[in-house]
Amino acid sequence: MPIPLPSSLRTRVLVAISLLFALLFGAALILLAQVQRHEREQTLERTLDQAQAFATAYERVLGDQISLLNAVVALPDFGVRDAAQCRRLFASVVASHGSLLDLAAVDSEDRLLCAANDSAGGLDLGAHPLFRRALSTGRIALGDSLALGKETRRAVLLVRPLLDREGRAHTLLVALIDQDWLNRRFADTVPSGVVLRILDAEGVFIVRQPDPACCIGRSGLHLLGIREALAGNRPHIAESVWLDNVRRLQADIPLKAPLAGVVSVGVPVALIETTANRGLFYATFALLTLCLLLYLLVWAGTQRYILRPMRVLADTVHRVRGGELGSRVPALPGHGEFDMLGADFNAMADDLARRQLKMEDDLRRLTGSESQLKLAASVFEQANEAITITDEKANIVAVSRRFTTITGYRADEVIGKNPRLLQSGRQDAAFYRAMWHALTTDGHWGGEIWNRRKDGTTYPEWLSISAVRDDSGRTTNYVAVFTDLTERVAAEAAIRASEQWHRSMLDNAPEGVWIIGPDECTVEANAQLCELLGYSPEEMRGRKPTDFTDEANSGVFELQKARRWTQLKRVYEIDLRRRDGRNIPVQFSAIGLLDAAGSPMAVLAFVTDLTQRRRDEQTLRESEARHRLIVDTALDAVISMDCEGCVTEWNGEAERMFGYRREAVLGRPIAELIVPPRLREAHRQGLKRYLATGKGKVLGTRIETTAMRSDGSEFPVDLAIATVGDGSGLFFSAFVRDITERKRHEEEMRRHRQELELRVAERTQALQRANRELEAFSYSISHDLRAPLRAINGFSHLLEEDYAASLDATARGYLARVRAGSVKMGALIDDLLELSRVSRHEMKLEEVDLSALAAEIAAELTTGEPGRRVEWIIAPGLDARCDAGLMRSALANLLGNAWKYTSRREHARIEFGAEEKDGGRVYFVRDNGAGFDMKFAGKLFGAFQRLHSPAEFPGTGVGLAIVARIVRRHGGEIRAEAHPDEGATFRFTLRPPITTL
Repeated sequence: MPIPLPSSLRTRVLVAISLLFALLFGAALILLAQVQRHEREQTLERTLDQAQAFATAYERVLGDQISLLNAVVALPDFGVRDAAQCRRLFASVVASHGSLLDLAAVDSEDRLLCAANDSAGGLDLGAHPLFRRALSTGRIALGDSLALGKETRRAVLLVRPLLDREGRAHTLLVALIDQDWLNRRFADTVPSGVVLRILDAEGVFIVRQPDPACCIGRSGLHLLGIREALAGNRPHIAESVWLDNVRRLQADIPLKAPLAGVVSVGVPVALIETTANRGLFYATFALLTLCLLLYLLVWAGTQRYILRPMRVLADTVHRVRGGELGSRVPALPGHGEFDMLGADFNAMADDLARRQLKMEDDLRRLTGSESQLKLAASVFEQANEAITITDEKANIVAVSRRFTTITGYRADEVIGKNPRLLQSGRQDAAFYRAMWHALTTDGHWGGEIWNRRKDGTTYPEWLSISAVRDDSGRTTNYVAVFTDLTERVAAEAAIRASEQWHRSMLDNAPEGVWIIGPDECTVEANAQLCELLGYSPEEMRGRKPTDFTDEANSGVFELQKARRWTQLKRVYEIDLRRRDGRNIPVQFSAIGLLDAAGSPMAVLAFVTDLTQRRRDEQTLRESEARHRLIVDTALDAVISMDCEGCVTEWNGEAERMFGYRREAVLGRPIAELIVPPRLREAHRQGLKRYLATGKGKVLGTRIETTAMRSDGSEFPVDLAIATVGDGSGLFFSAFVRDITERKRHEEEMRRHRQELELRVAERTQALQRANRELEAFSYSISHDLRAPLRAINGFSHLLEEDYAASLDATARGYLARVRAGSVKMGALIDDLLELSRVSRHEMKLEEVDLSALAAEIAAELTTGEPGRRVEWIIAPGLDARCDAGLMRSALANLLGNAWKYTSRREHARIEFGAEEKDGGRVYFVRDNGAGFDMKFAGKLFGAFQRLHSPAEFPGTGVGLAIVARIVRRHGGEIRAEAHPDEGATFRFTLRPPITTL
């Protein structure tokens, strides 16, 4: 009967497809969540960048107002004593600057000295916290919002203190900045949908775009994130619902000192979610459509190509199992796996029938050969060699009793296993490939091999393997016969080890070894002797010692030969002749060797090369002669004395300097000859102290003292004393130099130094006066240049606001270029002032931690652009003696340049470190940024010299000129190394100049 198939097969396939699509849908949801999270993170970064940009713009705007107040103070006609003149000056400033509502001066007692108009007159400025803070600290205070009386206009308060000579504030210059003007400055810069809020330190709105009328002058402390940003003094990011009921991502940036307050920017969350939700809808629709199509295809395909062929196969198997051995699988539809399975089943059935017939025939033949097998089994078990029989697949089918004795394996432990379990690992795969190649081609292989016993020990054996083939030539078995070679290999190894040991002793002897037979011929010579004479061992064997000497030294050998067997140990010197004809002095140590009967057997000689020893003796003699010559010709007086203080050496310069002949002073106490009477007791006590303790104040150092000539006159000398100990005892060597002329020159130098210090003081005063005049000139020039720039910027902004409808795109582009040019000109003025201040700055040298300074600058740069990913490598513990302010400016320019020129690197790296070179420290700043061509390196450190266009990287071209001037003021040098698109390295040294002589 037919076999019932599982009815759930199609259901299982459909369930598997459903699970697959469920997994795909889940993966799509996860991918969508990741995309949404990525979009949110990017929006957070962009929001934080926008808030930082608005904070920088606000700081720059108020910074311009601070510069305006500084310029007013620097004007020649500035003063508050004359109220009328002060009022006219302030009125002209307010009239020319649309940003100001009023400008006033207030003294420390809260009295109004003068004002441009009456806006400040009605305000109680003295009670304002900003006023009190500026008066107490003596620093600029700004940023608080202020209402102007009953008027609807509001202003941002800016207070600049004027200090007396003692650093106390005596007058406050107060500027009221129009908040409406501030809001107009930011009106066009806020993107659609984004909201900008700027609040002061009390949480009061200063700027709100769009719709400033809703909030200006009101408190914003109740808003989410504002109070936290003010209290924590760090950026704050959150999600909140704003006044227009729109959910936004909010970034709050605290303002840097001296400003106080917070900049807040909000971006709608809906902008993030729209794209992701649209993607989810499309992905879900596509997956459902594909799932339905696959359901239909699976339903139709399983019926034709799986269920119908499976029923045919199952029916055929059922008939064969029931005894119908002639049943076969009919041809199936298609040519797939079921068709191949049916063909294989039919072939299996045919093969089973053939094997059944063969088994019946083999059974009849085996019955007649039983007696022969019993005889072969007896021989197999009694053989002295181990025998192993394997089948055609090399699996063990039988082993002899000797196999168990040699390997330690019982028969039941190896039957059915491959002989590779005996492999020791000493033969590689190529060895076994060659073995099997011989067996398959020749039918036989024999050779020596190492195998492993059951206990893990390895042993050598002689192995012979033969292939057994049937009548058709097919290999049915392999017979292996092997013999254990352990004892033979051990004996051979012992002989080789003994020979190697004696050979090693001979070749590694530190001297030449010469073995001479009783027939006077060389038996053996080691490597050292062969190298000494220039012959090989083969060339020396069989030759007599006299063959390696000249005629004169041959007689020495003949004389020693007569004593060879009467004096067994002899040591003498002789010259041997090398192969190249040179004679070598050697020491010959000969020992006569006798056999057990006392008969001469050989002479063992040790040959030592004396060439170096004789050369050293000659060098010592020459060194003593040179020493004597140096002492006699030295420019200093060289005097030696023993531990009793008596002279043992007195060179020619000592004779000239002190007036004593060498013969007259040898052996006499040195204290009586050259030490003045008042110093002799101290000399004796010092010598006594050194001999007792081994310590002396003047030993090993150079001192100045007074010496005495033979005529009793005294003169100044430079004295150095050293101690020397040899085999005969301790003695002292003194080097004395007459410094009479040097003392005279030192006195002249002291007088010249005093004159030079007086001239330096006069030049310093003149330089200080010139610096003060230059500083006043710089402030005046800065004001005169900035006023036209502000006018250009202001009028161009008015043109753009009031006449935008009547201007075409080209005109608006021209206006944008005009405003950009004025901003760049302002930056150039700032850099030029900084460059001039570097030259005028009075240096204050102190120990400065450059590593901490670089880390602080790196943190500021990272905070300014938090979206960048830069690897900072700052070496710790780098310090230098320098001016802290100037060095901060230099490092800020170098690290700022590296930050700027790596802005286009995905993996940017900036490094600050130092290296030792020529005994000094060289600092460096290295980056992997844009780099430059070294043929333009000479232009780097000049003002306004740029190697990149402003479109690529912004800048004024003054920063490196400032760095070069600061480094030169510290007595150092700076240089650059770079390659285009491979980064740049700036190296500089700091050697502060000596300010006093």
